[in-house]
Amino acid sequence: MDIDLYEYKTTLKEFDKDFIKIGEYLFDKFGNHQEKVLADGTILYEKEAGSIHSVSAKILKKMNNNGWTFWCVARKGILKSINDLRYKYVKQYIEN
Repeated sequence: MDIDLYEYKTTLKEFDKDFIKIGEYLFDKFGNHQEKVLADGTILYEKEAGSIHSVSAKILKKMNNNGWTFWCVARKGILKSINDLRYKYVKQYIEN
C-alpha cells in the first residue's frame, strides 16, 4: 500500500527516533546551504529560527516552499532527502 504523506502531519521534532537528530545539519540538495536542527524542531538560518518550509522559502526568495522536498541530511557521505526519511518514519511509527 502506498502512503499519502499529506495525511500525516509530522514535524522535525517528532523525528528524534534515529531519523533526524537535534543538532544535526540539513543541506539543500546541492550542498550550498547547511542549517542546524534546533531542539524545538526548527532550523537556524541567518541567526533566526524558522520551519523547514519558511527557511527554504527564504533561501529561494519565494513566499512559501515545501521544506520536506528541499532539505536533505548527510548519510554515509550521501545527501538523502528528508522527505524519504519522513516516508520511512510514517511507515514505521504512524501507519502501523
